[in-house]
Amino acid sequence: MYSEQLKSRAIELIKEAKMQNEFISTEIVERIKAEFNKTPSAQTIRNWARWVAVDIKEVEDKTKTTVVDKDWNEVTNIQWKIKTAEELCEERWINLDKWRINKIVVWEHSVWVKDEFQEDLKIMQLPNMKVTLKRWHIEEDKEAALKTIKNLWDKKQFESKEYSINNKDRFALFNAADLHLGKIAYEHISGDNYNIDIARNRLKNKLDETINELLHYWGMPGKIGLVIGNDGLNIDSPKNTTTSWTPQDVDGMYWHAKTMLTQLRFEVIETLVQHAPIKVVNVKGNHDEYSSIDIASTLRAYYYSNPNVDFNQDKSFKENPMVNSRAWQHIKFWDTLLVFNHWQKYTSNAKRKNIPNEVKTRYWDLMDNNTKTYVILGHLHKRMKYVEKRVDQQYWVTMLWMPSLCGTDKRHNEAGYIGNDKILETLIFDKEKWQKGSVLA
Repeated sequence: MYSEQLKSRAIELIKEAKMQNEFISTEIVERIKAEFNKTPSAQTIRNWARWVAVDIKEVEDKTKTTVVDKDWNEVTNIQWKIKTAEELCEERWINLDKWRINKIVVWEHSVWVKDEFQEDLKIMQLPNMKVTLKRWHIEEDKEAALKTIKNLWDKKQFESKEYSINNKDRFALFNAADLHLGKIAYEHISGDNYNIDIARNRLKNKLDETINELLHYWGMPGKIGLVIGNDGLNIDSPKNTTTSWTPQDVDGMYWHAKTMLTQLRFEVIETLVQHAPIKVVNVKGNHDEYSSIDIASTLRAYYYSNPNVDFNQDKSFKENPMVNSRAWQHIKFWDTLLVFNHWQKYTSNAKRKNIPNEVKTRYWDLMDNNTKTYVILGHLHKRMKYVEKRVDQQYWVTMLWMPSLCGTDKRHNEAGYIGNDKILETLIFDKEKWQKGSVLA
């Protein structure tokens, strides 16, 4: 590196030369090198010369846009008049509805410029800005979602419905956990076939079986709980990854799977609401954390004025718009408290044993000695049950893992996660006897 004193002297000599010449000749370069005993180099002198006597118009002309590829874009600016990245994008006709600002780099450099009389030189600090842009991949997704909402809205308007209910003191919890719609599996690879069509047909058939058994053997309950989310979608991004960027084997594009699941959730709600009022709970999964919130918000907006569909909102929509984005959810009816979590962060035995303490800490105001507490979990794709106590030997907590209808893909087959039964379990709760039983379809 050269000292500031050396650099300043060299630039002063260059300035004197530039006032007499339009370019730095070899003779001038050699003369400057001679004064410094051949230091700095000729190339360094020419680089410094580029900073001297630069016209403002010449500086403005150096703004450029570089298209890196279809997903990335760069805009570089050395115009003194542009102050923000948004102004730069507007100047270069970048549509920020299609591109988002990913990174901004700002720096300055000094130039010598002539005054308005073209006589004296002065130093001006010119800002430089480089903006890296990333293409939004949600345009098709947004259009598909808007189309779905419009189609659903055009179908019907809502009216208060009167139900002929056989057992008002009964609550049924319908929980199709870990559907993983959008997953692809082939029998010759993993021993199982699974895709979007299989997932949709399997869930709808199991739903019909469940309703028939409720009607004929249990009596239609006074209210139905419906759990959505819970890894309902296999991926959470157009890159075909989970929320934490784990690659997945998929059946088609992300926006298509998301639209299909939104439509399927709507069909399930429409089927259930014909028999009883329903309460919908969204549980974020590790495969679809953000997509599950999007789908829940879409459905909640559509059913906002429907008196027969409640999205588990404790307050009004305006006061509490993100109620469906919480990791822990709950429903309290009679002396029964149902708590929901996907379970991916509680898989060790130590954390499992601590769940009763955490439930008590979170829901202490809803629990007393008469409260029967159930924690409803997913993630493991199999039916299990544990009963745990708090460390003070109070407040029993029953933990129930829900089975899954999804198939086994290549990655899970090779990891040994095989043999899960394709079961839809609906839990039946009674006002006096708490959990009375289950419907297995």
